Amino acid sequence: MTFKSKLAIAFSSVLALTIIVSVANWWGMETVICKQNEITALTTAIEHRFREIIDIEQHYRSTKAADDVQLLKSRIEQLRSQLTVLLQTQEKKGEGVQQKLIAELDRYETSFLRYSNSSIAMQTMKSRMPRESERLLERAQNLVQRTISGEERVPAAEIAYRVSLILVNGNRYLLDAGPDTIARLMSAIEALPKL
Repeated sequence: MTFKSKLAIAFSSVLALTIIVSVANWWGMETVICKQNEITALTTAIEHRFREIIDIEQHYRSTKAADDVQLLKSRIEQLRSQLTVLLQTQEKKGEGVQQKLIAELDRYETSFLRYSNSSIAMQTMKSRMPRESERLLERAQNLVQRTISGEERVPAAEIAYRVSLILVNGNRYLLDAGPDTIARLMSAIEALPKL
């Protein structure tokens, strides 16, 4: 075997190894790029969904539209499913992160729903207050007229106490529209004509 043939065999084997390594690297890089593109697309979709959630929340805060709550709930559910898909593509070490992200998303949903429920309760209270105030004023006027006309003898102190009780319970109702507060206010209003 001549030097020329040995050199050709060595060059050919180095060239073959270089081609094999290059093909393996190209295939590996293609796989990595495909996976990276999938994760980037999913991450972009999650960021877009999160921006939508923030926009819906801001719109709800300004308009108090009830359909925004349903829209936000559906967007949160979509975000939850996208997070689950993204984190399932990760290795097992991402399970703790997945649980934390889902827990934070659940916490956000719970706090937003609590906020929207309190907002709805305040709107309900605002719509009921004028009607209840008119009803209270009418009952007080009827009671005063019956007392003046002599149909009933109710001490002024008792009337003042009952009206004060109604006002105090009304203020409590403004601060906390809980069922026990509402019941106390309604019983105070109902007790006024019974004097």
